[in-house]
Amino acid sequence: MRLVPLLTFVVVASTLLLEVVLRLLTMSGTLGGFPLAPFDPAAPIRAIKGVDLSKAYLTFDRTLGWTVGPSRSAVNGLYRSSPNGLRITPASPEPAAGQRAFAIAYGDSFTHCDDVPEDATFQNALAKLIGKVVLNAGVPGYGVDQALLRYRSHKAIFPSDHVIIGFMPDNIGRHVNRFRPHISPVEGICFAKPRFALTTGPLELIPQPFATADEYRAADLTPRLTKLTQRDDWYRPELYESRPEDYLRIARVLRTIKARRATGPESWRALYEKQSAVELSATLLRDFAA
Repeated sequence: MRLVPLLTFVVVASTLLLEVVLRLLTMSGTLGGFPLAPFDPAAPIRAIKGVDLSKAYLTFDRTLGWTVGPSRSAVNGLYRSSPNGLRITPASPEPAAGQRAFAIAYGDSFTHCDDVPEDATFQNALAKLIGKVVLNAGVPGYGVDQALLRYRSHKAIFPSDHVIIGFMPDNIGRHVNRFRPHISPVEGICFAKPRFALTTGPLELIPQPFATADEYRAADLTPRLTKLTQRDDWYRPELYESRPEDYLRIARVLRTIKARRATGPESWRALYEKQSAVELSATLLRDFAA
């Protein structure tokens, strides 16, 4: 009979010790740099409160969610943009108004050529090889949906003989997303985005709801972000909603470990087998090509 009280004492003492250790390890509100669940959807936006978007390389855009700002330089010094918001290609000056380029490329960070100096982008290499104008309209974090919308706004401004459509497999996840931190709460990009939805007719555009960048700093931000949970395949209520057991750090750490798995590679791979996501991506590519 003495064994039961002893075991009870050991379990309670161990649980309390683990609770204290976890509270000390997560005093920053993160677990290994990953925010503790339940997530605050507004936290990534508050984290960039001091960023001057009028000077940032990536900036707010009413239609696209975000875009490359005009005449900007990135903090790392690798990127510069033209007055029209295209990444500068040294071997390929932008043509004057009314003149045609040989090609213009649209897409995500691979098209933009993240982490690559401007004289080492594939657009610059192609321009040097053929001696013609090749423009870089890639934007970090884009899916084909945003690239298509950017092309629509550009095609009269930047007429070209060829359009290069950059597509990477993980774009499929971006096509079913409306608020970038829903994909991962540690995303560097924290803006809302437009998305398209499949219908029996033409693709339906679901615009992003913020009219200005200042609206991201409004007092009623959290309710506005809640509206973005609708028609966003990445939103998982269980990762955002508070629970009674959240007063225990053990419970929050276990939820966070689960959340990290839910935002990992397995989630992206699952989309490759989701027929609606595959068909949406295929339709976007067909519409863009047309």
